[in-house]
Amino acid sequence: MSKRIHVVVIGGGTGGLCLAQGLRQAGVSVAVYERSRSRTERLQGFRVHINPHGSRALHECLPSHLWEAFVATTGTSGNNFGMITEQLGELMHLSENDLTRGQHDPTATHYSVSRITLHQVLSSELDEVLHYDKVFERYERNADGTITCHFADGSTAVGDVVVAADGANSRVRRQYLPHAERVDTGVINVGGKLPLTDEVRAALPARLCDGPNSVIAPGPAACSSRRTTWTA
Repeated sequence: MSKRIHVVVIGGGTGGLCLAQGLRQAGVSVAVYERSRSRTERLQGFRVHINPHGSRALHECLPSHLWEAFVATTGTSGNNFGMITEQLGELMHLSENDLTRGQHDPTATHYSVSRITLHQVLSSELDEVLHYDKVFERYERNADGTITCHFADGSTAVGDVVVAADGANSRVRRQYLPHAERVDTGVINVGGKLPLTDEVRAALPARLCDGPNSVIAPGPAACSSRRTTWTA
Protein backbone atom coordinates (compact mmCIF):
# COMPACT_ATOMS: atom_id res chain seq x y z
CA MET A 1 0.00 0.00 0.00
CA SER A 2 1.48 3.34 -1.05
CA LYS A 3 2.22 5.97 1.55
CA ARG A 4 -0.10 8.96 1.70
CA ILE A 5 1.99 12.05 1.03
CA HIS A 6 1.86 15.15 3.21
CA VAL A 7 2.33 18.59 1.65
CA VAL A 8 3.74 21.53 3.60
CA VAL A 9 2.85 24.94 2.14
CA ILE A 10 4.95 27.89 3.26
CA GLY A 11 2.82 31.03 2.95
CA GLY A 12 -0.89 31.58 3.46
CA GLY A 13 -1.55 34.11 0.73
CA THR A 14 -3.88 33.70 -2.24
CA GLY A 15 -1.81 31.01 -3.95
CA GLY A 16 -1.02 28.99 -0.85
CA LEU A 17 -4.61 28.99 0.40
CA CYS A 18 -6.06 28.08 -3.01
CA LEU A 19 -3.60 25.19 -3.25
CA ALA A 20 -4.56 24.01 0.24
CA GLN A 21 -8.25 24.05 -0.68
CA GLY A 22 -7.56 22.09 -3.85
CA LEU A 23 -5.41 19.50 -2.12
CA ARG A 24 -8.06 18.97 0.55
CA GLN A 25 -10.66 18.52 -2.18
CA ALA A 26 -8.41 15.85 -3.70
CA GLY A 27 -7.93 14.09 -0.37
CA VAL A 28 -4.25 15.05 -0.01
CA SER A 29 -2.89 15.79 3.46
CA VAL A 30 -1.74 19.42 3.66
CA ALA A 31 -0.66 22.00 6.23
CA VAL A 32 -0.14 25.73 5.62
CA TYR A 33 2.31 27.82 7.64
CA GLU A 34 1.73 31.58 7.57
CA ARG A 35 3.86 34.29 9.20
CA SER A 36 0.87 36.50 10.12
CA ARG A 37 -0.19 36.09 13.73
CA SER A 38 -3.89 35.69 12.95
CA ARG A 39 -6.41 35.44 10.12
CA THR A 40 -7.22 39.15 10.38
CA GLU A 41 -3.76 40.64 10.97
CA ARG A 42 -2.89 41.42 7.35
CA LEU A 43 -6.22 42.48 5.87
CA GLN A 44 -4.89 44.76 3.18
CA GLY A 45 -4.95 45.41 -0.53
CA PHE A 46 -7.35 46.66 -3.20
CA ARG A 47 -9.51 44.79 -5.66
CA VAL A 48 -8.06 41.91 -7.65
CA HIS A 49 -8.85 40.98 -11.24
CA ILE A 50 -9.44 37.25 -11.70
CA ASN A 51 -9.17 36.12 -15.32
CA PRO A 52 -10.85 32.97 -16.72
CA HIS A 53 -7.83 30.81 -15.88
CA GLY A 54 -8.05 31.97 -12.27
CA SER A 55 -11.82 31.46 -12.23
CA ARG A 56 -11.46 27.87 -13.40
CA ALA A 57 -8.75 27.23 -10.80
CA LEU A 58 -10.92 28.62 -8.00
CA HIS A 59 -13.92 26.61 -9.17
CA GLU A 60 -11.89 23.40 -9.24
CA CYS A 61 -10.17 23.99 -5.89
CA LEU A 62 -13.00 25.37 -3.75
CA PRO A 63 -15.93 23.41 -2.32
CA SER A 64 -19.14 24.40 -4.14
CA HIS A 65 -20.47 26.55 -1.29
CA LEU A 66 -17.21 28.53 -1.05
CA TRP A 67 -17.16 28.99 -4.83
CA GLU A 68 -20.68 30.38 -4.61
CA ALA A 69 -19.58 32.68 -1.77
CA PHE A 70 -16.72 33.92 -3.95
CA VAL A 71 -19.02 34.67 -6.90
CA ALA A 72 -21.57 36.37 -4.62
CA THR A 73 -18.94 38.79 -3.28
CA THR A 74 -17.43 39.82 -6.61
CA GLY A 75 -18.09 43.21 -8.11
CA THR A 76 -19.26 44.27 -11.54
CA SER A 77 -16.30 45.76 -13.35
CA GLY A 78 -18.14 47.05 -16.40
CA ASN A 79 -18.40 45.86 -19.96
CA ASN A 80 -15.03 46.81 -21.38
CA PHE A 81 -11.31 46.73 -20.65
CA GLY A 82 -8.80 49.19 -21.98
CA MET A 83 -5.25 50.44 -21.86
CA ILE A 84 -4.67 54.17 -22.23
CA THR A 85 -1.80 56.63 -22.09
CA GLU A 86 -1.32 59.18 -19.33
CA GLN A 87 -2.97 61.64 -21.75
CA LEU A 88 -5.99 59.29 -21.99
CA GLY A 89 -5.11 58.25 -25.52
CA GLU A 90 -6.36 54.78 -26.44
CA LEU A 91 -3.78 52.00 -26.68
CA MET A 92 -6.13 49.02 -26.61
CA HIS A 93 -9.83 48.41 -26.16
CA LEU A 94 -11.58 45.10 -25.55
CA SER A 95 -15.35 44.74 -25.44
CA GLU A 96 -17.21 42.32 -23.19
CA ASN A 97 -17.59 39.95 -26.15
CA ASP A 98 -13.83 40.09 -26.74
CA LEU A 99 -13.22 39.22 -23.10
CA THR A 100 -15.75 36.39 -22.89
CA ARG A 101 -15.49 35.16 -26.51
CA GLY A 102 -19.25 35.03 -26.48
CA GLN A 103 -19.32 32.58 -23.58
CA HIS A 104 -20.92 33.34 -20.24
CA ASP A 105 -19.84 30.34 -18.21
CA PRO A 106 -19.48 31.61 -14.60
CA THR A 107 -16.56 29.23 -14.08
CA ALA A 108 -14.60 30.75 -16.97
CA THR A 109 -15.15 34.48 -16.85
CA HIS A 110 -13.54 37.64 -15.47
CA TYR A 111 -14.21 38.74 -11.90
CA SER A 112 -13.33 41.73 -9.76
CA VAL A 113 -13.02 40.91 -6.07
CA SER A 114 -11.72 42.51 -2.90
CA ARG A 115 -8.37 40.99 -1.97
CA ILE A 116 -9.51 40.97 1.66
CA THR A 117 -12.75 39.14 0.84
CA LEU A 118 -10.94 36.66 -1.40
CA HIS A 119 -8.51 35.89 1.43
CA GLN A 120 -11.38 35.30 3.84
CA VAL A 121 -13.11 32.93 1.42
CA LEU A 122 -9.93 30.99 0.68
CA SER A 123 -9.05 30.61 4.36
CA SER A 124 -12.52 29.37 5.32
CA GLU A 125 -12.71 25.88 6.83
CA LEU A 126 -8.93 25.53 6.99
CA ASP A 127 -8.62 26.01 10.76
CA GLU A 128 -7.21 22.52 11.26
CA VAL A 129 -4.45 22.91 8.67
CA LEU A 130 -3.67 26.65 8.71
CA HIS A 131 -0.99 27.56 11.26
CA TYR A 132 -0.32 31.23 12.03
CA ASP A 133 2.69 33.02 13.52
CA LYS A 134 5.05 30.65 11.72
CA VAL A 135 8.02 32.52 10.26
CA PHE A 136 9.95 30.15 7.98
CA GLU A 137 13.72 30.15 8.44
CA ARG A 138 15.14 27.12 6.62
CA TYR A 139 14.53 23.56 5.52
CA GLU A 140 16.64 20.41 5.57
CA ARG A 141 16.37 17.16 3.64
CA ASN A 142 16.08 13.97 5.66
CA ALA A 143 17.53 10.54 4.89
CA ASP A 144 14.06 9.07 4.35
CA GLY A 145 13.28 11.60 1.61
CA THR A 146 11.11 13.87 3.74
CA ILE A 147 11.84 17.54 4.36
CA THR A 148 11.87 19.31 7.71
CA CYS A 149 10.97 23.00 7.81
CA HIS A 150 12.26 25.11 10.69
CA PHE A 151 10.44 28.17 12.01
CA ALA A 152 11.57 31.16 14.05
CA ASP A 153 9.71 30.00 17.16
CA GLY A 154 11.74 26.79 17.26
CA SER A 155 8.99 24.55 15.92
CA THR A 156 9.32 22.30 12.88
CA ALA A 157 7.10 20.70 10.26
CA VAL A 158 7.87 17.58 8.24
CA GLY A 159 6.47 16.91 4.80
CA ASP A 160 7.03 14.85 1.68
CA VAL A 161 6.62 17.94 -0.50
CA VAL A 162 7.29 21.59 0.39
CA VAL A 163 5.65 24.33 -1.66
CA ALA A 164 7.09 27.85 -1.61
CA ALA A 165 4.10 30.20 -1.56
CA ASP A 166 5.82 32.88 0.50
CA GLY A 167 5.88 35.64 -2.08
CA ALA A 168 8.47 37.65 -3.98
CA ASN A 169 10.91 37.59 -1.06
CA SER A 170 10.55 33.83 -0.63
CA ARG A 171 12.97 32.39 1.89
CA VAL A 172 12.33 28.92 0.49
CA ARG A 173 13.41 30.07 -2.96
CA ARG A 174 16.44 31.82 -1.50
CA GLN A 175 17.67 28.52 -0.05
CA TYR A 176 16.59 26.25 -2.91
CA LEU A 177 17.74 28.55 -5.72
CA PRO A 178 20.33 30.89 -4.16
CA HIS A 179 21.54 31.96 -7.61
CA ALA A 180 18.06 33.08 -8.74
CA GLU A 181 17.78 36.84 -8.49
CA ARG A 182 14.79 39.05 -9.07
CA VAL A 183 15.16 41.38 -12.04
CA ASP A 184 13.97 44.97 -11.94
CA THR A 185 11.90 45.39 -15.09
CA GLY A 186 11.61 49.14 -14.62
CA VAL A 187 7.82 48.87 -14.47
CA ILE A 188 6.14 50.57 -11.51
CA ASN A 189 2.49 50.04 -10.57
CA VAL A 190 0.64 52.74 -8.67
CA GLY A 191 -2.79 52.09 -7.20
CA GLY A 192 -5.28 54.07 -5.17
CA LYS A 193 -8.91 54.35 -4.19
CA LEU A 194 -11.28 57.19 -5.06
CA PRO A 195 -14.97 57.25 -4.09
CA LEU A 196 -17.01 57.33 -7.31
CA THR A 197 -19.41 60.10 -6.38
CA ASP A 198 -21.73 61.75 -8.90
CA GLU A 199 -19.37 64.72 -9.03
CA VAL A 200 -16.34 62.56 -9.76
CA ARG A 201 -18.24 60.53 -12.35
CA ALA A 202 -19.29 63.71 -14.16
CA ALA A 203 -15.67 64.87 -14.34
CA LEU A 204 -14.36 61.62 -15.83
CA PRO A 205 -14.48 60.58 -19.48
CA ALA A 206 -17.32 58.08 -19.97
CA ARG A 207 -14.98 55.29 -21.01
CA LEU A 208 -13.27 55.37 -17.60
CA CYS A 209 -16.60 54.48 -15.96
CA ASP A 210 -17.44 51.54 -18.20
CA GLY A 211 -14.91 48.98 -17.08
CA PRO A 212 -11.33 48.74 -15.86
CA ASN A 213 -8.57 50.68 -17.58
CA SER A 214 -4.81 50.53 -17.14
CA VAL A 215 -2.87 53.75 -17.64
CA ILE A 216 0.46 52.99 -19.32
CA ALA A 217 2.90 55.88 -19.00
CA PRO A 218 6.61 56.22 -19.88
CA GLY A 219 9.23 56.50 -17.16
CA PRO A 220 10.53 59.73 -15.56
CA ALA A 221 13.25 60.29 -18.17
CA ALA A 222 10.81 60.09 -21.06
CA CYS A 223 8.33 62.31 -19.24
CA SER A 224 10.78 65.08 -18.37
CA SER A 225 9.66 67.24 -21.27
CA ARG A 226 5.99 66.27 -21.16
CA ARG A 227 3.31 67.73 -18.98
CA THR A 228 0.25 65.90 -17.80
CA THR A 229 -2.64 67.73 -16.19
CA TRP A 230 -5.33 65.87 -14.29
CA THR A 231 -8.49 67.76 -13.46
CA ALA A 232 -11.46 66.75 -11.36
